[in-house]
Amino acid sequence: MIRSLVSASVLAAAAGLAAAQAPAPIVPPGTDIFGNPSQGPGMFPLTLSGSTWGLQLPANTVNGRFGSNALVSTFIYSGPYAWTAGNTNEGDIDCTIGVANPSDPRSFPTFAGYDAFRETDALLASNPLPAALPLPASQWPDSENWGRLRLTGGLQLAPANWAWGTNPAHGVMMVTPAVNGRDNQNFDRFDRVTPMGTFYAHAHVTDDGGDSTGRGYNPITGEFRGTGLYASTYVVGDRPGEQDEAVIDLSAAYFPYSEGWIGGFYDDSTTVPRWRTRNYADISYDCASPGLVAADTVALADPFDARHRVTIPNGSPAQGMLFAQNCNDTNESNLMGVLPSGNGWDLAQRYDADLNAAGNIFAPGGGDARFAFVYVPFNSCNLIGAQVNPDGTLANSAGSFTITHPSAGVYEIAIPGGTKETGALIVTSCGSLPGDATLPDRAFYSYEYDASRGVFVVHAREALAGTNTWNESYPLRDAGFYFMWIDFARPASPRWTCPADYDRSGGVDGDDVIAFFADWDAGRNCADVDASTGVDGDDVIVFFGIWDISGC
Repeated sequence: MIRSLVSASVLAAAAGLAAAQAPAPIVPPGTDIFGNPSQGPGMFPLTLSGSTWGLQLPANTVNGRFGSNALVSTFIYSGPYAWTAGNTNEGDIDCTIGVANPSDPRSFPTFAGYDAFRETDALLASNPLPAALPLPASQWPDSENWGRLRLTGGLQLAPANWAWGTNPAHGVMMVTPAVNGRDNQNFDRFDRVTPMGTFYAHAHVTDDGGDSTGRGYNPITGEFRGTGLYASTYVVGDRPGEQDEAVIDLSAAYFPYSEGWIGGFYDDSTTVPRWRTRNYADISYDCASPGLVAADTVALADPFDARHRVTIPNGSPAQGMLFAQNCNDTNESNLMGVLPSGNGWDLAQRYDADLNAAGNIFAPGGGDARFAFVYVPFNSCNLIGAQVNPDGTLANSAGSFTITHPSAGVYEIAIPGGTKETGALIVTSCGSLPGDATLPDRAFYSYEYDASRGVFVVHAREALAGTNTWNESYPLRDAGFYFMWIDFARPASPRWTCPADYDRSGGVDGDDVIAFFADWDAGRNCADVDASTGVDGDDVIVFFGIWDISGC
């Protein structure tokens, strides 16, 4: 199932600017697997966009082995751009945005016809994919890549490839597990008998050093190549033999720097300056929004640990939220703690298998301590989001929603018109460790939509020693967090640098007047152009005063 809620006003406003900013796509020669000529991508992503993914495994697979990469995408909801992926496997989704033909079901990995192109076992070439699943244990092929969907330039070309990649030199992606625990009915890779049972996951974005396995169009050069960023999901806790990759529903949001979002990809393994760079066509690109490149934004808090301090030019915890995630590309992944402190945020990364309740052991710095972050001002247009205290009260918020705190570690958020089909949540840590107000918390977070009650149920947990198969437990526990609603039809956007160009088309004309009055009539905070915290007649006077002189 695919659904993309496209706001005509949002996409129309972006169309003119996209034409000016998008690189010319370099379409590969030849035909796709259906015999049609290769195509260019769809609309270039210039605004915040989100997606929610349903991701499942066939029953009777073995975690980290034997069919564990036979990932099935059951639904994709997205907007205002349509999201897709040409490569999926256990724990990884190579998200791309701006599908060339969103009305064609073959543009998405949910298309059943792609099953014919899934990988067979390389070691047992005579053992083809079974006609039906689940696959009996006697037929398990001896390869984890059995059943993998890899519609890439290295194997095949397909409509699912004709979209724009998500690249850290162009924008920041944030992801969140969209299920509060999952049992995939699969088994331990060593004995094929021990059930993996219910696990809890965390999610982040990964960058392998420039190109991922999936293919799309590079938003910097227009080349058809590896997409750059991709979403990764991991089991919280320790599993033997690197059985740490997880298959679980997730949500994702992509924040293009060109829209004005402030963020970047920070590489802890390099010397100063530490912004990760990408080299395309003999040009070096910083993986950060332009305003951060020259600013002393990230400071190393400890020379040995994965602890950092982030400050934002003209921003602070009183004015906005900081979403941050680890970005390493190994199966031993880190949880990120974010603590608002003074004029900035303290970040601390811990192994996801760390059972130390004291929270005073941190992951080491270096290559596995890479991370990405994005700053979201509370006065962003159309923003629905908040800093939620551990007791469920709000430290700061924006937009219309209600939140309740029915039990320890459980928070229920109701958003008018909000369902998993109409938008996505992103959630990140925000608060201190219980018992030590100076350390970022060690909790991890997920959410799940309860359709029967129309609420998004956020869970905060921590990993502790326990009595399950893995000698672990994952109890719910009160913990503070940031959340942001990504509306697929009308997502939040930063305040304008040029309010006269209200529709962000790159020019000042009558369309800006139409766009302004659409927001003004609806009382949306975007129309508060005089920054008075209210939408009234004064905003009309100020807007026309700027618009009449072409403003910018």
